[in-house]
Amino acid sequence: LQRVGLRKSLFLSYSRLVDLLFDWYYGFDTARRVELSELAIESNDIEHGSPYQPTGVLAFRKAMRETTLPRPAIAIDFGSGKGRVLLLAAQAGFDRICGIEFSPELCRLARENLAVLQRKRPQLTCDCQVVCGDAMKFEFSDEENIFYFFYSFDDDLMAQVMANLDASLKRTPRQALIIDFNPFSVTRKSSLFKWVKSVDIYGYQCKYYRYTP
Repeated sequence: LQRVGLRKSLFLSYSRLVDLLFDWYYGFDTARRVELSELAIESNDIEHGSPYQPTGVLAFRKAMRETTLPRPAIAIDFGSGKGRVLLLAAQAGFDRICGIEFSPELCRLARENLAVLQRKRPQLTCDCQVVCGDAMKFEFSDEENIFYFFYSFDDDLMAQVMANLDASLKRTPRQALIIDFNPFSVTRKSSLFKWVKSVDIYGYQCKYYRYTP
């Protein structure tokens, strides 16, 4: 209530209820927040990370309605946790999405959740992958064109990730979109992306940035 006020608090409460129903309906495990101290992480970049907190189901769906995705939709979810964004992207018609997560435990849970989705919705054709490793060391295939951030890591690590992303786009120029829920500005970290708009989504600020060669 102190952070966002009564109206947004009600939206957040409703959103959390939908998240719980989403897990219950499919048999997923994505809703519970997990602190970094609860996880066995050997990465040297752990001090730059954030606790696992998933994007709300309603927030993701609204974020998709507020923009136009480049096609084919080939995405990266930075700090993918238990894989909720991967699950939602598969249902939203993405062609391919890769989740990057430095916690082996969360990667295991994400793969289990994806296996559940494959059993429940075998008609979905999205290629979903989980990569266990540091985001700053991720090697782009230079095909990715959608980049998703939801409180993934701190400003310092974001600077390195954006430098790597800019390098990928310079090697292979292509239309690209960033969907960003982080509190800091991507444009301070990237020489290529331009801010498009910001949208209030269930108590969070979602910012959109595009790069057009």
